[in-house]
Amino acid sequence: MSVASKLADFVLDTTWEQIPESVKRSSRTAFTDSVGCMISGSHTEGAQGILNYLKEWDGSSEAAVLCSGRRSSLPGAALAEGMFAHSQDFDNSSCFLGHGSSVIVPVLLTLVQKYPKSGKEVLRAYMLAMESGFQLSKAMVPEISFRGFHGTSVFGCITASIAASLMAGLDRQQLVNAISLAATSAGGLMVNFGTMTKFYHVGMAAARGIQCMQLAQSGIQASPLAFEGPNGFAQGYAGKSLREEDLPLGNPWCMDTAGVLIKLFPCCSAAHSALCGVRRIMNEEGIGPRDVENITVLVPEYTVHCLKYHDPQDEGECRFSMEYALASMLHTGRYNLRSFERRQIEDPQIRQTMKRVQMQADPRFPEFLDEEPAVVTIRLKDGRSFTRSMEYPDGRTVESPCTEEMIFEKFADCASGLPEKTVQHIFDFCYHLDDQKEMDPLIEMLR
Repeated sequence: MSVASKLADFVLDTTWEQIPESVKRSSRTAFTDSVGCMISGSHTEGAQGILNYLKEWDGSSEAAVLCSGRRSSLPGAALAEGMFAHSQDFDNSSCFLGHGSSVIVPVLLTLVQKYPKSGKEVLRAYMLAMESGFQLSKAMVPEISFRGFHGTSVFGCITASIAASLMAGLDRQQLVNAISLAATSAGGLMVNFGTMTKFYHVGMAAARGIQCMQLAQSGIQASPLAFEGPNGFAQGYAGKSLREEDLPLGNPWCMDTAGVLIKLFPCCSAAHSALCGVRRIMNEEGIGPRDVENITVLVPEYTVHCLKYHDPQDEGECRFSMEYALASMLHTGRYNLRSFERRQIEDPQIRQTMKRVQMQADPRFPEFLDEEPAVVTIRLKDGRSFTRSMEYPDGRTVESPCTEEMIFEKFADCASGLPEKTVQHIFDFCYHLDDQKEMDPLIEMLR
């Protein structure tokens, strides 16, 4: 059996009842988080740019572009919503799959406007697409990342095609073709970290996934060996072979073993463990920026690979800077959506503290760990030092899950421009998604 056929069989044959309750719970949380980030991200500069693009080049009105008051083609709507969801790097993530939710959720919310489904059917499609992408990425990470490819959009194109195909009701052979088409449509380069193009990657994957579904629905065929064949997906992106037995789909479910990080800080997840460590030292030892001589952070090589801006000059670069993250936390006691205002980025005291932050790859760590650990040491001017070893950051759905109150607090912050009652209604709808008989109320609230 080919990899594409195995993926197709899994997503078509797995019933709602076969999916563990724990996976459903984590998935509802991630879905809700993605909607909140989509609302917040719809007001960014990148969001305006993508809306300008659609206005100029996409004259269709098939679907509402949620959170914008606009309409567009189905791929165009998903393109914009995906970029909204990721444009502040606050959306949930995994080191394996990247920002999978922010690719899949826009696909579902776009296509449910054409193919009506219940909340349970939408959540099932989300979970099956996520599991497929998770298992595929686990077989190819970190090789793909160290070769410079952005896993979010590479694997996201696959998951988007699966989610889209489930929404549209493709048959088994059409689904194999859609998945195989996605393998040849995927892409995205890590060189774009710190630019708007990284955020575009998410929307790009969502849009291409829908296009692959539409192509397969229209009769376009692709090689069934797209993933494992010579010159195929695995060889091209990771330089390795891939067999269908390398994908233990649902055995166990990756949402139960790896899960996702519900981000408490709007920046690259590679900085989160260190941020948690600095915050913990500050709270437990009562220290402030004037006390600090220097900060040393020991991390896996992959963290250094991601956090490449040591003297960031704008909002995008700051989201991929360990130095800016820790200096900001030390000076303000927080790291949130307001931490990227120009006056804070240019604050001379923060800039000075950044020079005293040193990040090093520690050979005692494997070069890649999904948990993204960090060992933080703060040395004070009086000679004392404090160290915290963070095996993982707060917010991981498996090891350190957020409470419902924490999830709502983040959601409300993201949706702060909406009336309080509307915020509560949207949150309750998403957080109890599988109880919803239809999706129209959510679409109306998000228009």
